[in-house]
Formats: sequence, structure tokens, C-alpha cells
Amino acid sequence: MKKLLGFLTFALIIVFNNINATTYYVSNFGNNNNDGLSWATARRTIQSAIDSAQRGDSVFVAIGIYSGFTLKNQVHIYGGFEGTESYLFQRQQLTYGYLQNGLASVVNTNFQIYESMNYRYYRIYCSSNEEATSKTMIDGFVIPQSTSNIPYYTILLRGQYVLSNCSISERTPNAYYVICSYSGNSKIQNVKIDGYGGCALFLQNFTSVYVDNCIFENGMNVASITGTNNN
Repeated sequence: MKKLLGFLTFALIIVFNNINATTYYVSNFGNNNNDGLSWATARRTIQSAIDSAQRGDSVFVAIGIYSGFTLKNQVHIYGGFEGTESYLFQRQQLTYGYLQNGLASVVNTNFQIYESMNYRYYRIYCSSNEEATSKTMIDGFVIPQSTSNIPYYTILLRGQYVLSNCSISERTPNAYYVICSYSGNSKIQNVKIDGYGGCALFLQNFTSVYVDNCIFENGMNVASITGTNNN
């Protein structure tokens, strides 16, 4: 009986947390002075919405072009919305063809997030303070070819982030496109990476990563260092 009560209490906590989770909306027609709680009052940048979000919240991003952003633990970020949906299941099903036809949320590749400790630039970045302690989604984005001459890395994930339904088409030789780092269990699913070579996935610091239904084109490979586990 005690076990049953404990299970029911745990289930009620999960339901309560989901009910109280907030969705923030981002659109090219938005304004960062808005509250971001509807498409009509959407924010303009993804980062503004992330900064307002708390653990368990989601950010819905309309089709358009946006600056890069830094991640927050347990804040889920979804792109590819037409700007009328209230729920994730209402979003168009994302496929590689759909993403490449301009019907996507695009991360502007000429915007860099600088990490001074390692002297690196990123498009989507996770600091050591925001390592995901449970499954955290980044879903539905396109990172097109860059015109920047600055050496950079594309995405840095720490912990249990899930990168899904994304397309990366960088053209920088010997670049690292998705870096999974620091003792996490990241998951990469339904992701296409197209480049001039270099590393599609770079795994380090005892990282375990699950890769499912991904396409690595034009000489992409997977590199690992420091006791990495690959699944």
C-alpha cells in the first residue's frame, strides 16, 4: 500500500509539473519586450525566450531566421512552427526534404557564441552550468552553410540533450559539427550533417551517445577521445 501511495504521489507530481510548464513563443515578427506567451505576443529572439524560461518549460520557434543561442537545462526548444499551433503535435511533421525547402527555423550561421576558456565559437552552445540533468530537446532547426571566415564549431551539448529533426550543411574543412561532452547520455536522432569532411560527431570526456537514423554526407566521420562510449 505504501509503495502504491508513493507511486501515485510521484505520478501526481509529474502531472502537476507538466500542467504548470510554460510555453514561450518566438517569431521573426515578435519583440523581446513582449511577454512571449502567445504567437501574438511572441519574442523576437530565441535567447530572450530561453532566458525567461524555467526548467520544464518549452520554447516554440516559428519558421524564420534567428541568431544562435545558449541552452538551458531542461528547457525544450522546438522549431518549424507556422505560427498558429498551440501544441507540439500540431506542428508539421519534419523530414529532411521539408527542412531543406525553407520551411524551417534557421539558425543564422554568421552569428557566433564565443567561449573564451577554449577560444571557440559556436552556433548553439551549452555552458558547464547548464549541463542537462534529464532529457532536454533541441528539435526542428536548420543550420545552413556559413559565409564566415572565423573557425568555429557548430553545436556543443553537455549531459542528456536530445538533438533531433535537424539539418546541418556546413562547409568548413576539419570542423567539428556536433560535440557531445562531459559524462552525458546525449541522443542524436533524425539529423543530417553535410560538410567537406571533418567530424560529424566529436565525443569526449567519457561521453555516451545514442545515434539513430542520421545521415552523414561528404566524408563525415565520428571521432572520440578520453574514454568515450559509442552506441
